[in-house]
Amino acid sequence: MGDSQNLLPSSSSELTIASFTIENQGYDSFQANPTYFSAVVKGSTYNYDSSCYANNILTDVKIANGGTLQGNVTFKLPELTKDTDITWQYSGPGKYNIEWVNLEPRLPQATQTTN
Repeated sequence: MGDSQNLLPSSSSELTIASFTIENQGYDSFQANPTYFSAVVKGSTYNYDSSCYANNILTDVKIANGGTLQGNVTFKLPELTKDTDITWQYSGPGKYNIEWVNLEPRLPQATQTTN
């Protein structure tokens, strides 16, 4: 994210970029759209925030059976929110049996070069 102040969340919130990998396992199609995903923290629901920039935003697309889609969804969440405090919701069309799997964030590993 750049240095632009208008891309930063307010002092009482933090920018959270959720990285989703969606696999359609058994449905004719699954409609993906960042606006269909929300985060619930301590009983409050937070929707996708399009004013926050992130690379690879989740696209608006139908995923065929057996297909996979990866993308990011941005939220402004309360300060000090931990991954374990967040419950994810899908509000798009259709009813699906969604299995939410939270993975620990992976930091890029340093590469070692030899001469």
